[in-house]
Amino acid sequence: MIRGVASRLVTGVSVVVTMDDGEPLATTAGSVVVASWDPPLLAVLFQTGSRMDIALHRCGGFTVNVLGEADHGLARRFARPEREPGWAALSGARFLRRDPSPPVLQGAVAWAECAVTQTIPIGDHTCFVGEVLESASHDGAGPLAYYRGRFRALGTAVAPAAWTTVEAADLTTAW
Repeated sequence: MIRGVASRLVTGVSVVVTMDDGEPLATTAGSVVVASWDPPLLAVLFQTGSRMDIALHRCGGFTVNVLGEADHGLARRFARPEREPGWAALSGARFLRRDPSPPVLQGAVAWAECAVTQTIPIGDHTCFVGEVLESASHDGAGPLAYYRGRFRALGTAVAPAAWTTVEAADLTTAW
């Protein structure tokens, strides 16, 4: 029943990376949300007991890489359970190494490095709330979306949101 509802939710696609004993652990995530503007907080959710859940409990920090519409191959690559761990998992991907911080995917339309400030068990998942320490966004390609089992690009805007006027400042990230 919930899967039918969930399949109708449009989700942005990101790759979340943490560093565990000097090695990156990267996984595709569709559950990334802005939790607060002030202080700037992002929340990510992972299945309890998953590799990322265990690593985030241990490491306390992560980087969210918002994928562009052409990056569906990276989304599939980091979603595979049998993917290689560590630096080998990033082989062939363009990334910026930032030791000791998690690497940033160079093609990401936006990224944010976060320090975990709260962990909240929610059903069969854990919510990791992270304070944004550093971030950047890039003009150009639109974000990769996921809807009804398929990766998609955003279509034409149908209207501005009724509660705001669209200004140039609204179209840029300002943490």
